[in-house]
Amino acid sequence: MSHEIRAPLNSIMGFSQLLLENTTGPLTEKQRDFIARIERSGSHLRDMINDVLDISKIESKKMTLSLREVNLVKVIDSVFDFFYEEASLKKILFAVTDKPKEPLLVTCDELKIRQVLYNLLSNAIKFTPSGGHIAMSLKKGPEGAIICIDDSGPGISPEFQKVIFTPYEQTGRTTNTESKGTGLGLAISKQFVTMHGGKIYVKSEPGQGSQFYVEIPFRAKPLSGNKPAASGNFPEQFGSINP
Repeated sequence: MSHEIRAPLNSIMGFSQLLLENTTGPLTEKQRDFIARIERSGSHLRDMINDVLDISKIESKKMTLSLREVNLVKVIDSVFDFFYEEASLKKILFAVTDKPKEPLLVTCDELKIRQVLYNLLSNAIKFTPSGGHIAMSLKKGPEGAIICIDDSGPGISPEFQKVIFTPYEQTGRTTNTESKGTGLGLAISKQFVTMHGGKIYVKSEPGQGSQFYVEIPFRAKPLSGNKPAASGNFPEQFGSINP
């Protein structure tokens, strides 16, 4: 089913990108604007489809971890490079304010940890106003790595903080962004971190920005049992681990 959903969308996005690269000849400004809108909308739809498919796997307990040793310093640098231009275009000061000088090695599913960081930084850029700032840091704790993403956005009220990691809940923050998400990004991030035996939480006050923390153990320690997760409708133990 996922192939049948993704294949037509990938085709639309691929041909849109080819047109934007002038592979079929020069475009007028209006044509370029229209095609760019198609490409952006396709990208947004792809992200929403991926979220829905991930939630489906989590609910059916088919989501698995592919574990390997990962240097989180390199991951942080790579994620920073990925989002730097997007933040700059919005005139947001984005920086890595603290990270170890030596490699920080953890055994984890790198793709899932990257997706967690992508979700958090996408939200930070969305809700941080022009002229604001976003800081990302990585520290070595006694039991694992601690990542913090600190933004100068509008902040989150205490009542929304209680449900922010629940599926389909929005953050309670306001934005002028045209495209809204599914309300699944933070819920998926919560479950991915929980699968590793880690923690994700937020500290925020209205008007004072937000700080999202991700704690990842040196080696993934999935929780056992089927007790419902503290924030969300999913069990804390999902699928299996592929070492």
